[in-house]
Amino acid sequence: MKKIILSLIVVFAAFAFQSCEKIKEIILDSNEITVTVNVDRGTLGTNGLHVQSLIEDVELNGTQCQIKVYLNDRPQVIAVTDAENHVYMLFRGVVAENGSYTINAESTTQALVTFNPLLGPVPSSEYSTLISKVTAAQGYNALRTLTTSYINNGTNLADANNTTLFAAMAAVIGTLTDQAANAQAAIERQQQTAAQHESQYQEQMAQATRCLSLPRAASCASAPLPTAPLTPVSSPPARVSRWAPSGFPLPKSTVS
Repeated sequence: MKKIILSLIVVFAAFAFQSCEKIKEIILDSNEITVTVNVDRGTLGTNGLHVQSLIEDVELNGTQCQIKVYLNDRPQVIAVTDAENHVYMLFRGVVAENGSYTINAESTTQALVTFNPLLGPVPSSEYSTLISKVTAAQGYNALRTLTTSYINNGTNLADANNTTLFAAMAAVIGTLTDQAANAQAAIERQQQTAAQHESQYQEQMAQATRCLSLPRAASCASAPLPTAPLTPVSSPPARVSRWAPSGFPLPKSTVS
């Protein structure tokens, strides 16, 4: 029997900050495709394991199976679970028809971070940039080591009592938001410098105009000619959300 995993907290996080109408729109615009999943279980046993997507539940026999998933503009979720919907491993990524994807400690760690409500709405077109930021973040390797031990021990990742795991996830997210705040501060400094240069340029233009409209005076003889602003100001840098890791935008629906 098919079991849809929308009840899992990780799926809730993936769609956080989006309206019900937006979620419905994404699903209605989706196609169903079949992909191959390779499960690198580590020392996790094989008894009673299932592979679940938002469409289908497939019993895992061995280390490989095929499963139907949605194809749309968002990364897709695949989970390794058991009959009680305990979550042991995760995959979240961009998929394609007849694609082959591996679920392991690395994919699970990446999914745990990108399920965060601040990052969940990032579309497929920006997902590779997000992953590069996540894997380079301080604390990521420690989180991956912890995730590996959870997988090998058969620990339910969705258990609300996994405070150590959640703290490690928060540390990585904290690093990413700090990077975003620093990037925003740098942009604001550039905007301030551009405004100062523009003010100087306008002052020089005003002085030159006065000199041209009046008889030549000694005070104008030494007046400097206006020069172009040192920093272009016609197109100031777009504001970066303080929540978004530098290098990729959040959707318009995300609150800065």
